[in-house]
Amino acid sequence: MTQSNISIIIPVYNVEQFLPECLNSVINQTYTNWEMIIVNDYSPDGSDIIIRQYQSKYPDKIKYLQNEKNLGQGICRNRGVDIASGEWLFFLDSDDILEENCLEILLKEVDVRDYDIVLGNSYSLRNGHKIDKHITLVEFYNFSRFALGMYAWGTLFRKDFWLSHGFRFEGFKYAEDLLLISQVWSSTDKIRVINDCVYDYRVNENSATHKFYSYQDIYIILEKLLKFACVENTSDELTAFALSNAYNFIKMVLSPFGRYKLFKLLQEYIPKYPQGNKFANDPLINDSKASKLRKIYSSSGLYFFIKIDSRIFKRYIKKL
Repeated sequence: MTQSNISIIIPVYNVEQFLPECLNSVINQTYTNWEMIIVNDYSPDGSDIIIRQYQSKYPDKIKYLQNEKNLGQGICRNRGVDIASGEWLFFLDSDDILEENCLEILLKEVDVRDYDIVLGNSYSLRNGHKIDKHITLVEFYNFSRFALGMYAWGTLFRKDFWLSHGFRFEGFKYAEDLLLISQVWSSTDKIRVINDCVYDYRVNENSATHKFYSYQDIYIILEKLLKFACVENTSDELTAFALSNAYNFIKMVLSPFGRYKLFKLLQEYIPKYPQGNKFANDPLINDSKASKLRKIYSSSGLYFFIKIDSRIFKRYIKKL
C-alpha cells in the first residue's frame, strides 16, 4: 500500500443498509491520495461481506481490521489511528456520506496556513433527503470553539499533533467523542473552521445518540466531563460547555430519579446556574435549554419529577 496523505477511519457496526453509500462517497472523492481503514466492530449483519467486496476491488486503498468482540466506536477509532499512515486523520461514521469534494476543500485550507485541525460544515441527511441546517460555523467558532459540538467526524486532524498528545478515545457507548474532542480542541489554537458543507450526517433514530442509558453509565461520563471542565481546565467557556452537555447527558437517562441524582452530581461542580457567564448563551446554550436548566436549578432538581419527558411515554407505548 502506497503512502497516503489522509487516513479515513471508519468503524462499522450494523450498517449494511448504508455502508455501500458511505464507502462509495470516499472512493468518488475528487482528491485521491487517501487510505480507508475500516474496523468491523463484530457486526452481526452482512457488513463483513460488503467490506470484503470493496477491499478486493481496491486492495491498495483499503485496510480492514476485525474485532473479535464488540468494543465500541471509540476503540475502533483508536485501532484505526494505530495503523494510519497518512499525515492527516479523518473520522467517518459508517452511515454518513462525504460530499465529493470534501477532502479537496479541507486540504486547501492547509495550503494557506499550518493548522492542526480543519473543520467543515455539514448537511443533515434525513430519510434520504439532504437538509441545509443554515448554521454559520465560523460565527459559532468566533463565539466559542465549544459551540461547535465537539464531534470527531467531518474534521481533519494532523496526525503528529494527535499522537504527540497521546489522544485516545474511551470505550463509552455514548458520546465517546465529546470528551476527547473537547480536550483535543483545548490543546491547540492552530484551528481552521469553514462554512462549506463537506459532510452529510445521517439522522438515524436507531443510532446510539437516540437511545436511553443507565444512570451508572451516564454518571461515569458526566463526572469525567465535569472534572475536565470545572477542575482541570476551569474557565467560563468550559463551565458553559459542561453545563450544556450535562443537560444532554441527563436526558439520556430514563428514570426521573436517575436524572435527579445526576443533577446533584452536576450541582457539586456547578452549584448554581451561571447567570453572569457570557458563554451561557446561544449558540453554546440555546434559549430553550437555558430556560429548562434555570428551572431545574431553581427547583433543586425536582423539575424531573414534575415535568416528565414525553419520550418516556413514547418509549413505553412503542414497547406495548
